[in-house]
Amino acid sequence: MAYILSALMALLLGWGFWHWQLSRQGKGGNTHFSYSQLLRSAGPLGGISVLHLLMQWVPLLALGAFGTSAEVGLFGVAIRTATLTSLLLVAVNSIAAPKFAALWAKGDHDALQTLAVKSTALITLLAAPILLCFILFPSFVLGLFGGDFKDGATALSILAVGQFVNAATGSVGFLLIMTGHERQLWKSVALAALSALLMSGLIMGGAGLTMAALAVAVPLALQNILSSFYVMRYLRIVPCNYSLLFR
Repeated sequence: MAYILSALMALLLGWGFWHWQLSRQGKGGNTHFSYSQLLRSAGPLGGISVLHLLMQWVPLLALGAFGTSAEVGLFGVAIRTATLTSLLLVAVNSIAAPKFAALWAKGDHDALQTLAVKSTALITLLAAPILLCFILFPSFVLGLFGGDFKDGATALSILAVGQFVNAATGSVGFLLIMTGHERQLWKSVALAALSALLMSGLIMGGAGLTMAALAVAVPLALQNILSSFYVMRYLRIVPCNYSLLFR
């Protein structure tokens, strides 16, 4: 109920702010808005949201159906621990995303590339120490939850590697969204979701906890690597080109 109410509140606030912005534009004499353009963006973004849900839940459901209850518990703790660093990505994206859109609208490619590199460097700098700790000392980290959770050490290391790729590639997803390349992002997520489904199918063969971790980490890394490729191809931006920071 709490989740439903918060989602409903977000929907109503978004709708209200949307119409408030349109009314402000109307006062300046520009009352036209292309809803067809909105739908062209909303379609791929809606598909991305659905595919992300599949990528998140299918490995866990497959493990619950064909694994043991102990493996499900270990996997739940490992994946929640590994994804703690994604909070850093959300924080940086909330600031960088509107700036991406503004610079793209102005046609300032150099500033857009510099901002993309700076945001990637910031995310990597903040997330790397935590993720390296998860990769190198997974037993110690999970041992904080109790001695029995140390059995999920391998899964935590695998998940942390996937999150490291997520952090190291930066805000490539938002770069594509804010520059009108939602369809390219949808292609990346679709291929990643397909790989998650295929790898989740291997859990039926008894691969268990390790395969469930791979079914989350590999698609996450694949999605971000493909998105980085599209950013370089269509935007001519290399998010990890840190040499720009020293010019």
